[in-house]
Amino acid sequence: MSDIRRDNVAAAFDEYRRAVRYSARDQVVAEAEEEVCGVWTHELVRVRRVTELGVASAHAACQAAKILVREQRRIGNHGAVMRAQLQLEQARDQRRRSEEAARVLLAVVTEELDLLALAAEERDTVSLANRIWVSSASRAVCEAEIGGYDTPATGEAC
Repeated sequence: MSDIRRDNVAAAFDEYRRAVRYSARDQVVAEAEEEVCGVWTHELVRVRRVTELGVASAHAACQAAKILVREQRRIGNHGAVMRAQLQLEQARDQRRRSEEAARVLLAVVTEELDLLALAAEERDTVSLANRIWVSSASRAVCEAEIGGYDTPATGEAC
């Protein structure tokens, strides 16, 4: 084997080892990132459910306060009507605050979930690029070792 060919084989093999090493490192990082993203996704979904329940609770408190006002009016207890009316106003105020906080929080949760989906797509793209790199480097090693992609004797791929 000539020195030039030996150098070509060594260079191709070095590139192949580098491709495999970086691909393996990227795979480990991707697996860890995927696990963290999965946990974070579950937490965001939980936060969304709890937020929606909080808003529903605030709506229910308003409905209960309306019923209380209506019943106190029916009974004719003016002092109780005033207290119930105050509770209704407080419940409405709480509902408005809950809805606004939920709107902001749910927008952030949605954005974060979108970013997690984008990160998953990026992991898939990096994985595909690494597979292509390793495959290409592997073929380059074969070509450098035998002077072409097909073996002279059998015509089979390396």
